[in-house]
Amino acid sequence: MIVASGPVKIAVLDMAIKGEPAKSQTLTEVLTTEAAKAQGVHLLSSADIEAMLSFERQKDLLGCTDDVACMADIGNALGVQYLLVSSLGHLERTYILNMKLIDVRRASVVKRVYKSFEGDQRQIITTIKAALPELLSQVGGTFVRQQKRWPKWALVGGGAGLMAIGVIVKASGHAASGTYGSSQT
Repeated sequence: MIVASGPVKIAVLDMAIKGEPAKSQTLTEVLTTEAAKAQGVHLLSSADIEAMLSFERQKDLLGCTDDVACMADIGNALGVQYLLVSSLGHLERTYILNMKLIDVRRASVVKRVYKSFEGDQRQIITTIKAALPELLSQVGGTFVRQQKRWPKWALVGGGAGLMAIGVIVKASGHAASGTYGSSQT
């Protein structure tokens, strides 16, 4: 793991999805929003990148898609330490998500994450959420899992019992409280 003294600056480039620009934009927004939940990172979205680069510089830099050295030039122009580059493809019913984190200064890939799944498109977002902690942990990005709280109606007192949503709460004269759920998303 690479340790930084402050928040790590990462630029999120548009997710590459051949022939589907609308889906690319939507999933890039999802990726950026989910990555922004990590503590210890500061993100620049593709919209931020477009606003920061001059039109001529955009034409020069955004034309490079797979060349790591070219992508490092983008990162240097933006003043970030890392670039998050991603792509999504599918073969029949199998979707393939690839993400990589590029160290701008070294012009090298420091972490790659590959996830695949069979099913429909609704699983893409779940797969992005599952891949990000693995990718961003390389640079100290951490995700704090939110614990769900018992709803107020689940408080029990005075010898009564409550069964709701498959959970049995035994009353022993004390109010039931606490957290439920797992640490998995």
